[in-house]
Amino acid sequence: MNTPIALLLTLLMSGFAPLSQAQLSAGDIQHLEMKLDAVEKVAIEVGGQQQTAYYLKEASGKANGGLLLLSDSKRHPLLKGSIETLRYALAENHWHTLAIDTSTVDMEQAGAIIDAGMAFLNQRGVFNIAILGEGNGALQAVNFLSKKTGSGQTAEQSAFNQLRAVVLLHVGTLAEKQNTTFNQQLSQLTLPILDAYNNGIPQQKLAASERGLKMRRNGQKLYQQARLPASSATMQGQDNRTTRRIRGWLDKNVAGFMVSQ
Repeated sequence: MNTPIALLLTLLMSGFAPLSQAQLSAGDIQHLEMKLDAVEKVAIEVGGQQQTAYYLKEASGKANGGLLLLSDSKRHPLLKGSIETLRYALAENHWHTLAIDTSTVDMEQAGAIIDAGMAFLNQRGVFNIAILGEGNGALQAVNFLSKKTGSGQTAEQSAFNQLRAVVLLHVGTLAEKQNTTFNQQLSQLTLPILDAYNNGIPQQKLAASERGLKMRRNGQKLYQQARLPASSATMQGQDNRTTRRIRGWLDKNVAGFMVSQ
């Protein structure tokens, strides 16, 4: 029975949410939002319209920067899993996090939402920013960054020099044309890249192996890979081996940079 209450019970009893965005009604999303503190649910302005995003101010007292989180295609950012776990774990360890919903939009629309997310962080005094995208969210992040730091500019020379790094999470096998575009864009980026894949999923291992080979052939020296444990696909609600691996890389590659405001 697919009532909002029944779906919520499914979320709670399963430990993680197998539901996609397509299966979620407005009522289901409201139920997911009920657990949030009032300050977490925020509005960002996208093309003159208000869109909901989910913000956590870092809780340690010493901020390293801000992280924009993009979930996979047709997967709401509040569903239990990688993005929801990272949202909390990173905020507990020196990072402001903003989860934005690009899960049902095209590349152009995703770019506008990412821009709005950056503007939101800027308004709160956060100018040292990385982007983390899971699955299709990673493709959206790379597409956005390739346009912002293109035309021969380095990240430092770009007007968008506050963008310091990108983390790609759980990117699997892509269609041939999509894969070619993705690899070309990755090769052109002039900021640190972490490609973190699930070592327990053969499709991700194979895709990452092929991607790593292409990056070496293309001379992309800012590209690194990280093998994550199989549990990274369903991690939930706590700091763990996967979140520590990702934030350790962010601490090394993003924290401490000074950028003009």
